[in-house]
Amino acid sequence: MIYKCTNPACGCVMEGEALPSVCPECRAPMEERKEEELSGRDWSVLGGYWTGLRKNEKRILFCYRMAAAKGDPWGICNLGWCMEAGIGVEADPKQAVWLYEQAAEMGYIPALCNLAVCFQEGVGTPKDIDRAVELLSEAAEWGYPRAQMLLACCYESGEGVSRDEQTAFDLMQASAWMGYPDGQRELGRYYEYGIGTEKDEQTAVRWYQKAADQGDEGGLCSLAFCCESGIGMERDADRAVSLYREAAGKGSFRAMTNFYILARERGNGDEIQEGLELLKTAASRGYLPAVWRLGCHYYYGEDPSGENAARGVELFREAALREDPAACYQLGRAYWDGKGVERDLSQAFRWFLASAGLGDRDGEFFAALCLEQGIGTEKDLAQAVKWYEKAAAEGDGRAENALGILYENGEGVEKNGGQAFLCYQKAAESGNSDGMANLGLCFLEGTGCGQDAAEARVWLERAIQLGNLRARALLADLLEQGQGGEKDEKRAFRLMEQAAEGGYLYAQERLAEFYENGTGVRENLKKAFFWHRTAAEGGDPEAMANLAWAYEFGLGTARNPEEAVRLYRQALEADDHLPVYGYLGELIDLGIGTEKDRTEALDLYRAGAELGDETACLNLGRLYEQGDGVRKNQGKALELYRRAGQAGCSDLARCFRLGKGVEQSDKKAAEWYRKDRKAGGRTGMLWLAWMYLNGIGVEKDRAKAEELCRQAANIRRKDRGTVFHSMYPDRRELRELIGKLEKEWEDEELRERLRKLRLWLEKGGADRNY
Repeated sequence: MIYKCTNPACGCVMEGEALPSVCPECRAPMEERKEEELSGRDWSVLGGYWTGLRKNEKRILFCYRMAAAKGDPWGICNLGWCMEAGIGVEADPKQAVWLYEQAAEMGYIPALCNLAVCFQEGVGTPKDIDRAVELLSEAAEWGYPRAQMLLACCYESGEGVSRDEQTAFDLMQASAWMGYPDGQRELGRYYEYGIGTEKDEQTAVRWYQKAADQGDEGGLCSLAFCCESGIGMERDADRAVSLYREAAGKGSFRAMTNFYILARERGNGDEIQEGLELLKTAASRGYLPAVWRLGCHYYYGEDPSGENAARGVELFREAALREDPAACYQLGRAYWDGKGVERDLSQAFRWFLASAGLGDRDGEFFAALCLEQGIGTEKDLAQAVKWYEKAAAEGDGRAENALGILYENGEGVEKNGGQAFLCYQKAAESGNSDGMANLGLCFLEGTGCGQDAAEARVWLERAIQLGNLRARALLADLLEQGQGGEKDEKRAFRLMEQAAEGGYLYAQERLAEFYENGTGVRENLKKAFFWHRTAAEGGDPEAMANLAWAYEFGLGTARNPEEAVRLYRQALEADDHLPVYGYLGELIDLGIGTEKDRTEALDLYRAGAELGDETACLNLGRLYEQGDGVRKNQGKALELYRRAGQAGCSDLARCFRLGKGVEQSDKKAAEWYRKDRKAGGRTGMLWLAWMYLNGIGVEKDRAKAEELCRQAANIRRKDRGTVFHSMYPDRRELRELIGKLEKEWEDEELRERLRKLRLWLEKGGADRNY
């Protein structure tokens, strides 16, 4: 019989043989209802009732089918869950996806989340992480806690989005605050390990407790581990046992395994037997830590008979073949001891090395022992030193490479390029791709060896064959420049693209430069912007500065001076030696994208000038020249222009041309304009064209003048050498100069290009056509 609460605000629906005296939810009277009287929502509630009882899957399916037939989005979504999980019916993931889509289109937010998980895991549809993130973001914006939790995990791992622990923390915190137990448990983990926030073990315990209070098995297990280890609280092994037992009862394989480990440590016979049964359950379900620990029980147990030892080896192998590092080591020991399996030292070394490669300290030690003594492999003392030092230090398989870095940088050991080279060489010879890449870099830079770019290519190529992203980027640089062999910009682009797409930060920023400059690929400012942004989001300060430049001038994106200012500041916070003081100072000086502040601008110019920032030197020099905000000082201006390097060439030329602070000299002006032109500066090209046209400081040469005009007019890439800065003192004079040059040529195309250049200058040098 079906019964429904008479309280309209409650809506409780349940089934039973007798009419309940009162509603279990609100204590209002219940009344009998016929199936045909139930709404779609009623059927969904009834389905939830049966789901909570965890029995009669056919009835669960029937209820949700009835709800779906009546158009209830909750019922449609839960029918999808039945299809996905095979509740009362053979699983049909494709049908589940279709049902989730229907419910999502009706605005049912949990369906969006379920659909996202299908795309994320490839359930019933091709895997599409971008679509999954899109759906999770939409659901999270509606405040759905499960979506917030799952999206946080994406940001934590960088799956489908740029890795961002702060965003991950904010989302996980929002999920936890909504009372979602999974979110509470994961927020506890964030506090325990300092993910996106400061490490706070006591706060971690509080969140684990909140999740545990709701019966979350993961929360119970994490809280138990804190009790066991004294994390964020006093150690309480008895409470840990109780919590592990409770979590194990809810099906947590981790809790089952940890219960066994703790029981062994406590030495309680009854607990050990209880733990063993739990361990067997977890192992039977394929939980790897349980599999190899059960193997240890048989292999090292009180009755390690041949049969038990063989059973232990079988379990070691099962987990080792699934790349469990401890299992690899244990399987190696079995071959070493000849216990439970025929003794085979070559197999022992194979599994020790596999374990070492997976980061197991015992595996590293025994691999070193084999290499030192030639047990099961060729003797190699260099490799032995590598594994010994790593096993003692930190347990990472890349010991030689790490040691090489220490020697190269003099960190922890006396700086020694020769020893660093040897460490890299040993790591490379063992198949360590990072060692190969670093060895290639040693040959390139002559660290501990003679410079040999061709040999550097050899090692980088070998590292690339092993999938090393850094080696791809380094070789791309060599191919671009033609070092150590033929120049090949197309392959350089392909390698840099592979490294960038693999997440290598340096390559992401370099790939942006490839797109900007058209290196090995057609120039594409939008893609350049994308990779600048990707690298900036990954924390690359130089990428932040270049992204700011793109926003400032609208390169591959809409102009956004406010964002440019923010990014310049962010870049300097990340690296205060970046040469962007001048760019940021100029925007602040002119009030572009922020409030105008001459004092702050001057501080930035001076700070940048001390570090050799060319633009800072240039702009500070112009202020001294004009006496704008500082006492006029032509000598100081000239000094700063010289310190500005190539950026100051056109200003020095102008000073010589006009006799400002120096003896007037058209010849020297022409020399400085030539230097500016060589650096790609339009100002130098245009003034030098005028001088050749009129024989000022140079011999008259109309052909050269026309060539220079074409060169200046045809530059379309707005890099730092081609932009007319807003603070250029004689912008009007330069515009007039371009106007004069327009009239000199009969070529209509050239005249039109010069006209556009003049108009661009009038607009501030930021028109997208240039």
